[in-house]
Amino acid sequence: MATPTVFSYTTLDGNGVKASMPFYVSYDGALETVDALIGEWLSYGGLLDAVTGGVILDGQITIPLAPDASWKDTPVAGSDNSDVLGLNYNNDDDINGFLNTVNMLRTALVSAGRPIIGTGAIAALIAATTAGFTNGFFVNKAGSNLVSLREAFQADRKHRKQLKAKSTVTP
Repeated sequence: MATPTVFSYTTLDGNGVKASMPFYVSYDGALETVDALIGEWLSYGGLLDAVTGGVILDGQITIPLAPDASWKDTPVAGSDNSDVLGLNYNNDDDINGFLNTVNMLRTALVSAGRPIIGTGAIAALIAATTAGFTNGFFVNKAGSNLVSLREAFQADRKHRKQLKAKSTVTP
């Protein structure tokens, strides 16, 4: 069975405490559009708003995806999650850069301590990011289009091991 899509809503109570509510949904992906999913999220939010005493602040729709069958299915030998490619982009609205990071940078894509950006896989990734796609663009958090690469660098980022949360329910 496939992992379902999640509609989530973040609420704020009278004490200033936030809480998140997930609701799992299933639909025909060949027929349902993103706009229709957003409409369903908004419609269900209206029903929740009538039931909850809190204020709905925001939410999201999470659509789980499986990797493409053509992608590698085992890590490259020696790959390390802390080896990071930093790609800092210019946008079309202001002078601020926007940093995207790619974990587990392949060592073969680094020369003299710098990522190889003129040709090959990194160049293709940069070109796709700044060109966008058929009906959209890659953007920063403010929604401004990423239009050109400002700088690229290799970094070492410490990743913390995530702990699995345990919850106990008592009546």
